[in-house]
Amino acid sequence: MKKLMIVFLLLVSLFTTSCDSGLEIVGMEILEYPSKIVYVIGIDDDLDLSGAIIRYHLKEGSYADGPLDDERELRHITIEHEIDFTKEGVYKVTLTRWVASCSFAIQVISQDHVERRLESIE
Repeated sequence: MKKLMIVFLLLVSLFTTSCDSGLEIVGMEILEYPSKIVYVIGIDDDLDLSGAIIRYHLKEGSYADGPLDDERELRHITIEHEIDFTKEGVYKVTLTRWVASCSFAIQVISQDHVERRLESIE
């Protein structure tokens, strides 16, 4: 019984000390912004993060990249914003994972703005 207990304690200590603290996320940045950062009132009503890639800076000095198109990646990220898709303006979106975070801006514009822009191009 003593041998079994010793083996068990060795296994427990092996598993608890094998976690590499160097893989701890200490910072993050936006490597690629979302494909969509301009939204139109009356057409768009939800934040679209497709195309975005986040770079995580690890404690050991390396980094890892995570695409926000991946549902598994999004499960680990908290998304904060106060976007009002019914009012023109520039809004800040903050992404947080553990203690690290990064931000980017999106713009909400009116359909009139789009029409005026199209007229100036023609």
